[in-house]
Amino acid sequence: MHPEQARLLWDSGIGFLGFITLMTYVQAIFNVFAPAPAVWPGFLAAGFTFGMWGLLRAKKKYFRHLNTESSDDS
Repeated sequence: MHPEQARLLWDSGIGFLGFITLMTYVQAIFNVFAPAPAVWPGFLAAGFTFGMWGLLRAKKKYFRHLNTESSDDS
């Protein structure tokens, strides 16, 4: 896969997950002010936050590996 195409795919996935993560934060904040707040929105926001963190680390690792391969060919 071409590096620019890979970068676009990674950025699309991160953007999608980032938007969903933001929405879970909004839900968790609205839940705090509800008459009977539940615990699950906080856990859901934490889960998506860890998923976002993992995806960002995976992207960094993927492109670090890609850059070391391309520098060896020079």
